[in-house]
Amino acid sequence: MTRMKAWQVMIALAVTGSVARGQDDSDARSQRQDLLAENLAQVHFAVGVDRATPYFPGETATVTVTLTNPTSASLEVLDPRTPGMAGFALSMLGGPGTKEESEWSVPEPFRPPVSDLDPTTILQPSQSITMTFHPEDKSVPPWNPHNSMPLHPGNYRLRFRLGGEVEFQVGAPFLETSAIVPLQEFKTYQEDGMTEPETLQYAATIVAVRLNGEHLLFAARHNVITTHEVKAEKDGTLSTRGGEPWVRLLAVPAKVTRLSGSADPNGLITLEYTTEDGHAGRVYLDKDRHPL
Repeated sequence: MTRMKAWQVMIALAVTGSVARGQDDSDARSQRQDLLAENLAQVHFAVGVDRATPYFPGETATVTVTLTNPTSASLEVLDPRTPGMAGFALSMLGGPGTKEESEWSVPEPFRPPVSDLDPTTILQPSQSITMTFHPEDKSVPPWNPHNSMPLHPGNYRLRFRLGGEVEFQVGAPFLETSAIVPLQEFKTYQEDGMTEPETLQYAATIVAVRLNGEHLLFAARHNVITTHEVKAEKDGTLSTRGGEPWVRLLAVPAKVTRLSGSADPNGLITLEYTTEDGHAGRVYLDKDRHPL
């Protein structure tokens, strides 16, 4: 056997030590990741939505998540308040990819929640952390492009990334009447082949519907042009696609038979409505279509 020179021995020892340290680091990371996962499994999650009755398709919703340490010991857990940590996954009963109506679809999007590199926090015994998420909160990864409720009627589950879930229902609204409210917003364009430029005026869509036995008014956040028409399906249900997210304005005592509106230069909208029992009312909306 050829005798190794001193410098070769030193390199061999250095390489061996480096491999050993790398293995130790990997083992330590794995153990810490297991600990965080075990701690997280002991936490109680409560996920809630802001409505017990069926949602309007594409309606905005507020979601509340509460984490509680039910044990008698302190728990180090991933900090759910860290930007990018919060996230939701959506599944539907009898949805895409299922074979039976009683089967839940696979939640999408979804990614493994535990990493030893993510920031952590200490939950003391009985301590809780409560977070409220609104669809307009851009720090929360959306469960759809608008963070609004799904557009298809059905039963759904919303799962928080770290744990916990809530079930809710999306109903099928029946159109009563609608209004296209012109805004003082314009866009002028000229495409190839056009001899003259064309100016379009934007508008807000307001609908009156019957949903789950209630008569309700909704406003679409997404603008349309003034020539847009609101149409119902053959069975009278409203197709809400394209207007989401939708904002719930108010409930009225009877079917709405007349609905109109106007907008000022700042985008503030005044709505007027009349119901079939003679009730008349007025609603004021801010530029984001929320009632004032």
